[in-house]
Amino acid sequence: MGNTLVAYWKNRITAAQKTAFLSAMITGLLVHAYKFLNTLPNHDAILNEYASQDLTASGRWFLSIACGFSSYFDLQWLNGLLAVFFIALTMAVIADLFQMENPIVILLSAGLLSSFPAVTETFFFGYTADGYMLAMLLSAVSVHALRFGRNRPRDFLLSGVCLCLSCGIYQAYVSFAILLAMCYLLTDLLEDRHSWRESVSWFISRACLLAASLAAYYLIWKICLTLKHQVPNDYQGISRTGTSFSLSLLGTGMIRSASDVILFFIEKNIFKFGLTPYSALNLLFLLSLAGILVFAAAKSGLLHRKCQLILAVVSIALWIPGICMWNFASAEVEYSWRMMQSIAVLYILAVILYDRWANVKWSSAAGLLLAAVIFHFAVTANICYSFLHKSYERSYGIGVEMMYRIHEIEPEEAPEYILVIGDRWKDVGLSHSPAYNHVHMLIVLEEHLIFNEEHALPFLQNTFGLDLKPAPPEKRALLMQSDPVASMDCWPDRDSIRAVDDTIVIKLAEPETASP
Repeated sequence: MGNTLVAYWKNRITAAQKTAFLSAMITGLLVHAYKFLNTLPNHDAILNEYASQDLTASGRWFLSIACGFSSYFDLQWLNGLLAVFFIALTMAVIADLFQMENPIVILLSAGLLSSFPAVTETFFFGYTADGYMLAMLLSAVSVHALRFGRNRPRDFLLSGVCLCLSCGIYQAYVSFAILLAMCYLLTDLLEDRHSWRESVSWFISRACLLAASLAAYYLIWKICLTLKHQVPNDYQGISRTGTSFSLSLLGTGMIRSASDVILFFIEKNIFKFGLTPYSALNLLFLLSLAGILVFAAAKSGLLHRKCQLILAVVSIALWIPGICMWNFASAEVEYSWRMMQSIAVLYILAVILYDRWANVKWSSAAGLLLAAVIFHFAVTANICYSFLHKSYERSYGIGVEMMYRIHEIEPEEAPEYILVIGDRWKDVGLSHSPAYNHVHMLIVLEEHLIFNEEHALPFLQNTFGLDLKPAPPEKRALLMQSDPVASMDCWPDRDSIRAVDDTIVIKLAEPETASP
């Protein structure tokens, strides 16, 4: 039976899929090894050293299951290895969807997918990276299951279930399915494989499936909330999603979506700050993508097939709203890098179009440009990881000093509680520091992670074994109003750590200057 199963899959897995899988696996490990082989937590990782990732209140009702394969510990290597494995499987699915055959095309596509900036920022939150990359894989499988020629009920069911589960892990990966489907449709229209009626039918069925999948996702979410006696939280306006739609939200959503996508490509206002290598390469990429789209449309005769041309224009017009679709669900959504993985599909589309429609000279030039893009993505990732490393080292140094001072204190009674006062995020956030010029403008980094009680306590407890309990609310209120605490200096002054009764007090900043 074992030999039969191996033979079955050996015959079904193509050479292109094997190449795609191995290319993405190797590239992903090479680009992100710095993160996987070191302890590089960010501000959220401090709070998630062990967490079940039950974020049902945030709409991610399947995330806990998706992250359960690697346990609920923040395991740098295992989470990273699983995440890259899911990226590699996604690339194999994409290679089969677009019927890639050229090894160079597959290698470039795999490099773009695995080194993409959204992947880098997702690895900042390594404790959920494997779950998020599984969501991307499910989105890709959803499109693959319902490609042209697949109209059986089980194909629709598989596609819908995968998309629903992907949304249940992280809602942003619905956009990956939308962009992948639109780019797949565009390549099919260029190659004139199906009549315009078949193409329109496929488009409509895909749109209906999307709507049905999102409706199923929403229904399951409401059922989970009811069973767990929870209510939606206010993060990113989730509690108001689907209840505040209006024409004004449609207009502002389009404006914000266009702004988010433009900012992703150019990093910052290039007229004020000038070009960076990142923005320069992306501007060249956008020009090359626009050029090959026009050239392919002319060479393929699409410009003379009016119905198919209209559908192609519609598919392209859906790129920006598809990338940032949740801007149309809530005015409070703020898109970050990790929510924009779908843009990677556009880079892969460019690789495919140049291979199929351009001559050797232009396709080689485009290949060199995209190779440079991949290299710069890798450089950006490792610069960011180096800042995470420095942040952790500073945090560790501060933690050592705090623990030394705590042990140096000779209190009148044995300490039982600890209280950390103040919030210094505005002082330690790299966005407020000249050092920020060396990292991408969209990345959120801190000089160190001990900037308020929420982060200082778990860091001291998990890293150094601090066994003091957080001061309860009543004691906290009394201490905050006491003269001994009010007279304390702020960290790192000598008098910033003091024993008050049975509580060790660390004063990071004055309470009135704390961030909300």
